[in-house]
Amino acid sequence: MLALKEIKKTALLFLADPKPIAAGIIAPTAILIIFCLIFGSFTSITIGIIDNDQSQMSGRLEEEILSQVSPLGNVPYFKKKEIPGDEPDILELIKSGEFSAVIEIPGGFSKDVARGTYPVIKYYLNNFNSDFGKNLRLYLQEGIVSYYSQYYRQYRISVTEKHPAQVQWVEIIASGSFFLATIIGGMFLYLYLFFKEKDYNTLLFYKLSPKSPFSSFAARIGACWLFSIVTAVINIALAWLLTGKNFFVFFDRILPVLSAASLYYIALAVIVSLFAKNFYASAMAVMFGAILSWFISGGMSTVQVEITSVTGFIAHILPNMYALNLIRYYTLDLPLKSVTSNILVLTGMAVVFSTISFIVLNYKTWYPGKK
Repeated sequence: MLALKEIKKTALLFLADPKPIAAGIIAPTAILIIFCLIFGSFTSITIGIIDNDQSQMSGRLEEEILSQVSPLGNVPYFKKKEIPGDEPDILELIKSGEFSAVIEIPGGFSKDVARGTYPVIKYYLNNFNSDFGKNLRLYLQEGIVSYYSQYYRQYRISVTEKHPAQVQWVEIIASGSFFLATIIGGMFLYLYLFFKEKDYNTLLFYKLSPKSPFSSFAARIGACWLFSIVTAVINIALAWLLTGKNFFVFFDRILPVLSAASLYYIALAVIVSLFAKNFYASAMAVMFGAILSWFISGGMSTVQVEITSVTGFIAHILPNMYALNLIRYYTLDLPLKSVTSNILVLTGMAVVFSTISFIVLNYKTWYPGKK
């Protein structure tokens, strides 16, 4: 009964003024929108193609080069633009900015291919101060390899893929954004409820009560956990809208992961609330810490860091990396060395830290005789 009354009270406190905890929803959404705008699409590179061979073989090569598609928005890597004139000055075309690059297929291309001699394909670009040349080379290689693999398999040119498919970067960020929403949402609500009760001086009643504070503690944790899942659902819906990736299909598998991470960070908010002076100071501290740890622990990438580095050590002692590994394993089919170890570490962190937070809370706030 006490736990039910506490849940009712937390609901009334929340409904009285929900604005201060809106950041729990807004901040991760803003991050997702910003990075979707920056990295959510790929602009095709404008190129010119000079075909000095004018054969069926060179035509097929041109088709393969232009048919390669970027995983960012399924946009072709290259967009062909016709080169004016019969003998153009290639360097002038590049300098003018009309073309990002010019590819030249040599005369005798078809004869070299038929003889098994690899012809030299030239490309020209302005690579004075960027990494564009490397990207162009990689994109161009995909078309060349595809050409030989499709039409001239006798040359035994093949591609070995470590992963079955490429994953859009915005999907990686989206999976991190709703995870961030989960942890910030739960922490913000707990801090808000705690400091509201501090303002109303209702914490005094807990000190005077002969009953164990566990029911009240469990009710608060439960309410904050529920809110963290709600913020996750909202951001999953926004991620679906912005990226086209429906993470709801995997919700039954990622819910336990989000729950464990949420409990860990709510427990962290419990400890922060006991040492912070007001809601806004504590809210800024947890938001800054959550976003910083999110970046360090792979919020925007799947690169695993070694524990020997400073950032690697931080990533390994927080639940973010383990939770994100599992979320991306379930939703994006990314490889994971050990699912079981990630689950055990994440669950262990949530249980241990929740226990520690209750002990600290019980001692500092409700322990008889303590201020």
